[in-house]
Amino acid sequence: GSYTAAPHGLVADAPTNGEIGQDPDQTYPSGDDSPVGVQKIDYPISGAAFVRWELVIPGDDDIDLFLENSSGVIIAASTNGGTDELIELTLPADDTYTMVVHGWSVPNAPLPYTLSYWEVPLTPGGSLSIDSAPASATIGTTGTIDLSWSGLAAGTSYLGAVSHTGDVGLMGLT
Repeated sequence: GSYTAAPHGLVADAPTNGEIGQDPDQTYPSGDDSPVGVQKIDYPISGAAFVRWELVIPGDDDIDLFLENSSGVIIAASTNGGTDELIELTLPADDTYTMVVHGWSVPNAPLPYTLSYWEVPLTPGGSLSIDSAPASATIGTTGTIDLSWSGLAAGTSYLGAVSHTGDVGLMGLT
């Protein structure tokens, strides 16, 4: 059937800086949660194709991430050993999400951190361009999409997506 590839973004990292300490019982949520070991950052998201939060700190500290929807329900978590955390949402519902930064093991508090954040819009456009793409798709075959971009600042992390649309509507994102 028919096939269309569309570019979304590229969007620059919108980092949040903070400092976190030790959560005494290493549990989230719990009755002893305080701003020292548990910090909450609100992210109003509307019309997004893809959203990513990333927190990487080398060393022995261990910070975890929990994502809550506006009802306070944890919908995603990244609790890897050490601090190599990633949470991604594809086609998220419009909502105000809360990212919880949790100090699971912070022996030398306060520990500075930078939480990276990208929100790729669902509306096509931006500095990402589709240079060529197939006009139709056949089950069991492959096709090639050529991309390019322009106008990006050196030393900045960017994120974008390509939507794949066919006769049935949006089929997916890359």
